[in-house]
Amino acid sequence: MRTQSNSDPTTPNEPSPPLPGTPPVDPVKGTLTAILSFTQGLIPLLVAIVVLWYFGTTLKRMFGLTGSAIGEIEWGRNAFLYGGIEALAYAAAGFLFGREVNRQRAESAEANADKAQQIAQVSQNAAAVGLANGNALAESVRALDTAPGYRESAEYGAAGARADVATVRRIADALFPPNQIRRG
Repeated sequence: MRTQSNSDPTTPNEPSPPLPGTPPVDPVKGTLTAILSFTQGLIPLLVAIVVLWYFGTTLKRMFGLTGSAIGEIEWGRNAFLYGGIEALAYAAAGFLFGREVNRQRAESAEANADKAQQIAQVSQNAAAVGLANGNALAESVRALDTAPGYRESAEYGAAGARADVATVRRIADALFPPNQIRRG
């Protein structure tokens, strides 16, 4: 068995053509999209972690300043800066924890939507079967009414009428089984 190398002039160095019906893939655009998607998720996460780390170090510094003999003006400035960093830290923590909560809620909503879609499909199929069976029953009753000998059997009195009702009941039971009918 002979293999061809890439230096062989008869071997094309071009990629194979895409399958019919698939859009062409641009490798540069696909790579850029993947990089952007990765960085859009990674950069906010890293920023949030850095902000929380800086908040922790500032908090430690503020605790260290409580026992020292600093002036009121310097303490006020540090407390003012601490308040801003605290707000950023709460926003970062909200981002980190809120992202997980929203992801879980989104997954739950998707699962509920899928379940509702399945229920709707089953209900739609059941309604179509019920409509078809109802139409078949109506056509059977019409055919029975126009069948030769039907009017004559009615002249025989109650026995003939009971036979006709039994025929209609058998048709109805075949199309709408009594154990499958749900009320309400």
